[in-house]
Amino acid sequence: MSSKRHRKQQIGLSQFSAEDLDLSDEDGPSKRSRTSVSVSTSSISMDRRRVTSIPLKVNAPVSSDKQEAPQGQSIAEGIADMHVDDYEDYRSVQTMDGGRYSTSGQEIPVQEGSTRRRNKTESKRDPNEWVNLREEYLRILMIGEGRGDNATDYCRRCKKKGSRPEYRCRDCFSMQLVCKACILDLHQQRPLDVIQRVSLESLGLVVQMGHIYNTPCPAPLQAPTKFTVVHTNGMHRVRVQYCQCGQAGGLSQMRQQLLCYEWYPATTKIPKTAFTFRLLEHFHAMTLVSKVTAYDYYRGMENLTNNAGDLSFKTRYSAFRTVVRQWRHLKLLKRGGRGNDAGRKVSETHPGELAVLCPACPRPGINLPGNWQDTDPKQRFIYRLFLAVDACFRLKRKLVSNEESDPGYGTGWAYLVEDDPYRKYLRDMTNETEMSTCSGLAALDHANSRNARGNYSSSGVGLGCCARHEFIQPNGVGDLQKGERYCNIDWIMACILSHHPSNLDYCRRFLERMMQLPLEVRPKALANFLFVIPKLHVYGHTIKCQLNFSLNYALGVGRTDGEGVERNWAGQGPIATSTTEMGPGSRHDTLDDHWSYWNWNKLLGLGALLLRRLKVAVEWAATQEELHNAQTVNQAARAPAWKAAVHAFEADRSNPNPYELPKSGLTIQEVRVQLAREEYSTLTADHAAPSDALLNDDAIAYKGPAELLLSAFDVEEKQRQLRETRLLKQMGSTLKQVGDILDKQMRLRKIVARFYTVQDQLMPAVRSLRQTSSFNPEEVESMPLFLPSSLTREQLSTCSAADFATIELRLREAQCSEALDELRNQLLITSRLRTYKSAQARHQGRLRRSSKLIQLNESKCRLHASRYQNAWEAIRKLRGGDPAAVSWRKLGSKDIRCMEDPEDRAIGVIRKQLGKRSQSTGKARAKEVIGGLQEEARDSNEEDEGSDDGAEEEEDEEEDEDEDEDEDEEEVVEPEVADRRWGKKRDEMLKKTGQGYRDTSWIWWAADGGGFASDERLYQGLRVEWAKSYARLCRWQEEVQILTEEMTRTIKSLLWTAAQWEKRASTPAFQGSHAEGASAYAYRQASMYRKLAGSFASLWKKQVGPPLGADSLSDSSSDEAGGRSHGSMSREESETEV
Repeated sequence: MSSKRHRKQQIGLSQFSAEDLDLSDEDGPSKRSRTSVSVSTSSISMDRRRVTSIPLKVNAPVSSDKQEAPQGQSIAEGIADMHVDDYEDYRSVQTMDGGRYSTSGQEIPVQEGSTRRRNKTESKRDPNEWVNLREEYLRILMIGEGRGDNATDYCRRCKKKGSRPEYRCRDCFSMQLVCKACILDLHQQRPLDVIQRVSLESLGLVVQMGHIYNTPCPAPLQAPTKFTVVHTNGMHRVRVQYCQCGQAGGLSQMRQQLLCYEWYPATTKIPKTAFTFRLLEHFHAMTLVSKVTAYDYYRGMENLTNNAGDLSFKTRYSAFRTVVRQWRHLKLLKRGGRGNDAGRKVSETHPGELAVLCPACPRPGINLPGNWQDTDPKQRFIYRLFLAVDACFRLKRKLVSNEESDPGYGTGWAYLVEDDPYRKYLRDMTNETEMSTCSGLAALDHANSRNARGNYSSSGVGLGCCARHEFIQPNGVGDLQKGERYCNIDWIMACILSHHPSNLDYCRRFLERMMQLPLEVRPKALANFLFVIPKLHVYGHTIKCQLNFSLNYALGVGRTDGEGVERNWAGQGPIATSTTEMGPGSRHDTLDDHWSYWNWNKLLGLGALLLRRLKVAVEWAATQEELHNAQTVNQAARAPAWKAAVHAFEADRSNPNPYELPKSGLTIQEVRVQLAREEYSTLTADHAAPSDALLNDDAIAYKGPAELLLSAFDVEEKQRQLRETRLLKQMGSTLKQVGDILDKQMRLRKIVARFYTVQDQLMPAVRSLRQTSSFNPEEVESMPLFLPSSLTREQLSTCSAADFATIELRLREAQCSEALDELRNQLLITSRLRTYKSAQARHQGRLRRSSKLIQLNESKCRLHASRYQNAWEAIRKLRGGDPAAVSWRKLGSKDIRCMEDPEDRAIGVIRKQLGKRSQSTGKARAKEVIGGLQEEARDSNEEDEGSDDGAEEEEDEEEDEDEDEDEDEEEVVEPEVADRRWGKKRDEMLKKTGQGYRDTSWIWWAADGGGFASDERLYQGLRVEWAKSYARLCRWQEEVQILTEEMTRTIKSLLWTAAQWEKRASTPAFQGSHAEGASAYAYRQASMYRKLAGSFASLWKKQVGPPLGADSLSDSSSDEAGGRSHGSMSREESETEV
């Protein structure tokens, strides 16, 4: 008998022919009810030599609602089998009134009280029905992990001695275990089937069903007609019958026998649809990787079945969604070890127990040494836990369904917070709506807007993960209701910390808010927190935040960037469109499933990630050490004090910040506040009544002198911007650009006109000056504003503007201060952009974009420089025209540059002089000479620090002019010529003192308008750069230590997890086939984790040596082999966490 015949028999379907059923209507219904049908069932003997035919008496087809079942007769007696190949020839017979026929005169009884036509499936009627049965489902799945009742010592197919049944096909729906020769014989024409090998020593996934050896069931029970099975190759309609004779191993329920056959029933009582395990595994893998929705996948199955619009199959999409959700939940329970725990029910699962944990993060008692708390305080940072919290407003959920009709199967057991206590807590915080007070992030503004909070049950989710490895934390995700509120993030953070015995706006009043939380989630240790802002997000905050909460300056954080939480949103973004339309329970289960897959992928890639990071850290730690040492030698006298200031700030953030540039003076707003207070004091000094000007409600309201001058400053700034815009677009302007400029001129003309109107009220005499002066009214960007600084002494006295002159002087001083700070910041940005262009831009498109960006930032530098120069000129005029009376230095074009170290300056000069072919030689020789120069510099500082550097400054200016020439026209010289030029240049350099190459622009060390001779102020800018260099060195050195410790913790965690699974396998929790399946699964899980630990250890050993804890791998090699001998299957190891 062929293998196909075997499959037909074991499925339990026999063949019907049209002649077997006399369905003719010759004598009407009365004859049909009296006629019997001759039906027989055939079976083959065990030796494959005899065929036995058993006649069965089957009543004629009668409508089931008109026929009564005979007393004493078996419910399924007389049900015949049907071959799979012929199932399409079978069609159920319908009466005119819609009744159903049964070929045996009986059909499966319908529960009392139910109707024939059901508009809703049973799973929809009671969402908790399956929840009450999930332990049964989980038990059968665990039985399927072993051999069940298929434990024999010889192959039942060939019956040869010594032929051990070790193979099973996953694609043939055959539950038999056969020998190697038989499996090859059965698959000569099926080369692509997936074969599993199973033995007594190496158990794998073996799923059983009653009568797996093709023996006929003496008491079969027919399934409902038109039973539909959905497989990876489409949808099929088959006839199924169940076993009622007791050989099914005590699994008498329909759903149990289908599960053992790896067909997942759509309902729990009388299923009419089943989905194969292979289909569910395939969809599960595809949706996790490609984020395909259940709807698209099911439509694909329909098209694969029939793409011509055939409606012979009713849609099973609703059942498919329900089954997929249950399948995800069962897989989550299995991986979490709940199928191996007989001491607790599934409903007793602990919060966060099913989450995939990060093996590299510190976990006391698992991957930390016993005395880790006694570590030197300077080294405790290697045991620090890094957490990042953020919100995503794309993962919304609309106002559809509710918790009663769509409860979560295990909300709170993995990554979502527990729903009931979370909602109870939020009900008391309904009026809290908090926005960021120091950043202008558009996401927060939009999230708290009315439109974003309208028709949504959840406006997004808040999420916490480990900042270094991006693992989602247990109970680290919670729904948001009204944007990003403190109360939501507080609860999420507290739930995360409850699993660890151990943001700027968020850290404010953090302790106060934590104390308001319930005791069950309140963190135990609230003082050991260090709040920082991710490296990219910190630039959206104020300068104060950047200095105090930057990861670059925090002690013991290594090279952590804190942006890992953002990468998770990129991974989960594609599922937002489908989860938005889900009910609350379905959405939570789906998100838990996808985050489990995210964490598992992170775990698999942890070996390569840590190794790659360590290589980079070791290289850059050495590089930064070399650079910092060179900078320290140059500032040897002051470096110890600077280092002490850095350590003092790291120990206590209330100490002065060594990374903060000195302020140049008061800002315009600070001066404005001072003037406003003085004006208010003057108005209220004599209790004077408000003047008419103060009570004026016209469009042009009263403005004091300070407000008038500030308005003039705004007009000046707009004029400068318009001039810069015309400068940028004067070459090759398009019609649109010309139109934009004209629009800006029109708007500026209106602004100037309004200013003139206000100025005429406060300075009436200026009107006559304006009328007699000559200027081109067409050039609005050059129209004079007639401020006190632009008037002569006679005009000032005529206009009675002496008070205005005093106020303008104070404001101009603040304008110089502010412009100088902004110029320094913009120069740093431009310098970084040039570095990026030099290092990263490699093709024409990127070069063009980088050049355009640099050009835009240079225009901003010109704006700030122009503002400073105009303010300086105004101060000079207000002080009588004497430049010596101005406390601020005049800004020249050569002063507008970034800070340069002496060695960089020397190397740059020599490189320009020697040409491109001798750059490397010149750089090496320059370093040699620099050593001598630094030696001379120290001697010169000790002997004569007051020497005149005028000649050297003139030489530097000449070098600056040479350096400003086009770099593309550098001369290429022969090596001999280069050597001669080098010798000449070396001689010139050796004649100079160390101060001669101090080419730092004064803009970096000028703290205010005066006192330029002070050495302390001179070195303030250098102090900041040295502190930043020291911070870079410390962060890279910390990164090396942290990564080494993380490798050790990873190995220990994986081995601990493997030991936990081995403990589950060796603990007798169940009996019979259930115990064998649970043990096989536990051993396979243990083997998988040991293999991961071994692969990581071998990968790292080649590069950095064996991590601590890796020695236990060799010691447990025999145990590992033993573990695998009880539960190893190559294919399943790769799918265990999918």
